[in-house]
Amino acid sequence: MASVVADDQTIEKSLQKLVGLLRVAGAQMADGLVIKCIAGRLSIEAPAVRYGRPLIRLPPDCFIPLSAFSLVLTGNEIVSSTAQAGLTKPVIAIAEAMFEIYNLTGKVAHHRRTSPWSLIIAHPDLLSYVAPPSREDFPFSAKDVRSGNKVKVMLASFLHSRLFAHRRSERAPSIPVLLPITDFFDHHWKGERYSYDGRRAVIMRRSTPLPGKGDECFARYGLHDAYDSWMTYGFVDEDVPFVQSVATTMELPGVGTIRLDNPSAPDESSIRRILSKKGNHLVTTAVMIPGPDAPGALRRTLRRLIDKLTGRHGRDLVICAERQIIDTNLTYYAELKSCLECLSVESAAHSAIRANFVRLCEGQVTRLRNYLSYAER
Repeated sequence: MASVVADDQTIEKSLQKLVGLLRVAGAQMADGLVIKCIAGRLSIEAPAVRYGRPLIRLPPDCFIPLSAFSLVLTGNEIVSSTAQAGLTKPVIAIAEAMFEIYNLTGKVAHHRRTSPWSLIIAHPDLLSYVAPPSREDFPFSAKDVRSGNKVKVMLASFLHSRLFAHRRSERAPSIPVLLPITDFFDHHWKGERYSYDGRRAVIMRRSTPLPGKGDECFARYGLHDAYDSWMTYGFVDEDVPFVQSVATTMELPGVGTIRLDNPSAPDESSIRRILSKKGNHLVTTAVMIPGPDAPGALRRTLRRLIDKLTGRHGRDLVICAERQIIDTNLTYYAELKSCLECLSVESAAHSAIRANFVRLCEGQVTRLRNYLSYAER
């Protein structure tokens, strides 16, 4: 039977209530699953469950469709003002239990103290480097930041960091939902991926135990590099070895151009998606600059892209494209770091966020330089 361990009695009761509601709605949890909350930090442990075994199965009746609720911030608490007609009482009860847990554990207050968006909204000049992605699933825009709409930006960025893009079928459009309990898994690039069963229930399995992490279980939210994790989830990932390239255009002398656009979502595949091809100009999704475990991956990708453009590829063209990608990324992170260091930051919270932002930039530069050292091996 799943158990709850918390250092606060009120939080413990709220977590137990959520577990009860989910069971009634059809959720299944492994014996030995431990839902833990210490000092406001929620986590999942499974000391007695073997790697790869299912920890939790959530049927769609347990999902919380975010668009069905009108949510507002009152101070640092999330309040649901109205729920869309047609929602079942169990779904509303599950949603209210989740919002209660967020409030009791101070999640929004923590988000304000640690999220890069808290700093960016106070210093809109940063938008020239870190504008919100122009995609449908991102819940606020650069206009919201420039207008100083702190309440919207903080609530939207908090909820976005916790959403799951659910598809009712393989071909259906995604719907942003919250996944109770599985929301408490922290991200690690070696964690377990979310999966579906035949009834579109979400399954999370026991991840491989990680050194220094005890019995904690981790999810892999997606193919996120350290920048993605920082901008979306507000933590600097020291462990991830690869870098997703920023958008750039590679000029290939005598051949044409290849434009790398930022993807609409992190792509788990190493095969880049061709967005368009007109004459000697090709546009594709962004590439990953790999870690030492796959040093030749970038050059293989570039060979395929150049072949798509020209029908041929030579080493000189691959190296030319690679150098432009690395130089563009090094320049981007150097300029972003310089911009951050020039900010006039007054609050202790913003000072801490800036320090982490700078550390993120330094880590990305180190990864890029390390790539140059092992790509030639």
